[in-house]
Amino acid sequence: MGTTMTASPATVVSRAVSSVRDIPLNRIRESNSNPRRAFDEAKLRELANNIKLHGVLQAILVRPTRDGEDGKYELVAGARRFRASKLAGKETIPATVRDLTDAECREIQLIENLQRTDIHELDEGIGYRSLMDLKPDFYTVETIAVQVAKSPSYVKGRISLADLIPAAQTAFYEGKLTVAHALELARLQPADQERALMECFPGHRSTHFDSQGPRGRSDDRPTASRLDRTRNSPRLEERPF
Repeated sequence: MGTTMTASPATVVSRAVSSVRDIPLNRIRESNSNPRRAFDEAKLRELANNIKLHGVLQAILVRPTRDGEDGKYELVAGARRFRASKLAGKETIPATVRDLTDAECREIQLIENLQRTDIHELDEGIGYRSLMDLKPDFYTVETIAVQVAKSPSYVKGRISLADLIPAAQTAFYEGKLTVAHALELARLQPADQERALMECFPGHRSTHFDSQGPRGRSDDRPTASRLDRTRNSPRLEERPF
C-alpha cells in the first residue's frame, strides 16, 4: 500500500520515551498481538545481508514486558529488522523503549502493518476494522480514507473482506479468488458464501478446502458466471467498489 497513517494523539504522545539504546536480541521477544504472521524469507535474507554491511539504520520499538521481568522487552514495531538481525548474526539491535499500554501497542502494530507495500487486501481490511474497533471515536471510514488517500467506498470494500468465511479467506490468500470475486462473496451471508464456494470449486467441502484446488482444472479461479448464479449475488460488473 505504501501510504502513511498516523496514530491517535494519545498514542503519538507516549508517556515515557527513551533515547535509542542497543539491546541484546535475546532480551527481546516478539509480540503475540502483532497482526503480521507471514514473512518473505528471501527478502529477510536480503535485509540480513544489508544489515551485515550497514547495520540497522532505523531503531525498532519495544516496551517493557508486562510480566515485570527486569531487562526483558516486548517487540512492538520492527519485526523484519529484528528477524533479519538474528539472521545476520547480530547480538544487539538499536531500540527505542516506550511504556505503552496494550491498546497503544496494538494500535502502533496495526498501523505499521497497514503501511507495508505488499500487504494483502484481506489483511488491509482486517487492519482497518481492528483500528475502528480499537478506537471508534478516532478511526472511522472517513478518517481512515483521508489518511490512506483513498475513497470511503474503497475503505468500506476492504473492510467488508473481513466478513469472508474462513474457507473463502483461505482461497483468497492462496490466489484462487481475485479481489473482485472476494468482494462479491463478502456481500453474501455465510451460508450463501458456502454455497458459492461449492459451486465455484466443485471439490470444496464445508469442513475442508482442498489447498490444491479441484482436480482436472488448469485454472481454479471462479468464473464470473458461476458467482452470478449464486442466489442473491449481484453481477460482478455491477459491484460498487
